[in-house]
Amino acid sequence: MVTIPLCEMKEFATYQAKRMSADRAAALVPDGSKLLLPFGPGIPPALCGALAQRAEAGGFTSLHVTYCYATEALGRTLLQPHLDVVHPSTPFLGPVERTLGRNGHGRR
Repeated sequence: MVTIPLCEMKEFATYQAKRMSADRAAALVPDGSKLLLPFGPGIPPALCGALAQRAEAGGFTSLHVTYCYATEALGRTLLQPHLDVVHPSTPFLGPVERTLGRNGHGRR
């Protein structure tokens, strides 16, 4: 059992009230949005997957994604070359981008 200090109960309740599935969070992203992802390990794989699924289903006409360092999960989801409505932008070309570019899938 987890014991939460009384001083943190309000913050925990707020967190629990806002917590949602990746699919629900992806549905809240407006078409044409500019999405800024955190650095590498902070990129949420489930959200990237849900956004990619929405893009594949025609849920976006445009989604601009800016990130610093792509994780493998980002490469398998939002950076896939068939997602032509996703417009990635990064100042750093790491292993994921080099692999996609080497396979003829680079989009910049």
